[in-house]
Amino acid sequence: MFKRKNQKEYEEYLKTLPKDYNFFTDHSKEHLVVEKYKYWGIIKNEYSYNVGRHNLLYPLKKVDKVGKLLSGEQEELFDLIDQARKTYDYILLNGESSASVNNHLHFHLIKVEEQCYRCGQLKKEIKKDNRTCSLGYAKYKKHLFK
Repeated sequence: MFKRKNQKEYEEYLKTLPKDYNFFTDHSKEHLVVEKYKYWGIIKNEYSYNVGRHNLLYPLKKVDKVGKLLSGEQEELFDLIDQARKTYDYILLNGESSASVNNHLHFHLIKVEEQCYRCGQLKKEIKKDNRTCSLGYAKYKKHLFK
């Protein structure tokens, strides 16, 4: 359904991670944090799908299944998912059977935004005077949207 902007780079990155690595507690990723709550956090996905805004909702402790969360953690999760439904188009569970992020439970929060079919630039990021596709090819004179 969705494709990563840089799938090969992402796969290579995963190979470099130690088995016990916890992406979500890596302090070098603090610049990506959008919001932190008592038990959960939201972080920008640096290997996002090519769809618009793509964040991750993650528990602050490493856990691989929703069933392993304590009641307070589950309550906060359900409240955050209810809030996310108002902002995001898709909420996808990842972690229980995933090969990514070493089986750390997380949810993909995806807001689909209109993009140029030719270059992938988001419509909202294109200035009114920028009518030429950013690929720079002469045959692509204008951005194309749905």
